[in-house]
Amino acid sequence: MIIKLTSFGFSNELFKQVMEVRRRVFVDELGLSPEYDFDGKDDTAVHFVMLIDDKPAGSARWLETKEGILIERLAIIPEYRNLGLGTLMLRYVVKDVLPSKKTIYLYAPEHLTDFFVWNGFESQGDKIDIQGTGHYKMVYTKEKEEKQGFLKKLFNR
Repeated sequence: MIIKLTSFGFSNELFKQVMEVRRRVFVDELGLSPEYDFDGKDDTAVHFVMLIDDKPAGSARWLETKEGILIERLAIIPEYRNLGLGTLMLRYVVKDVLPSKKTIYLYAPEHLTDFFVWNGFESQGDKIDIQGTGHYKMVYTKEKEEKQGFLKKLFNR
């Protein structure tokens, strides 16, 4: 299995791979509307795609907001789940935005909060509803993760 992780802007040809992953996970699997997933913010985001043996397996994006850096659309297609690839993708994205020294946050579905806690995020505030599912705002705790040195060991970039 050959894993490739790449970041790029909206106009890159790889965006077609991102669209395929997002359609499969958010639209087909979770039943979200294509209009919700493809929300018009892709042209201002930094995108990430994970290819396994040159096939799309995962995606993510980050956007700069008034609050900091928002990580969104983190997805791994079903046949590649439970292999640690979500952690790999998330940490790759976090590593990309750490130099900004801005607050890094996301909105985690209730059933995935433990995953994000394990990856250095802490819940903030009450549960909110996003598209009919409970989510929690989660903020990356840089000090905790940097002390562990995971990112430096995992990615030499």
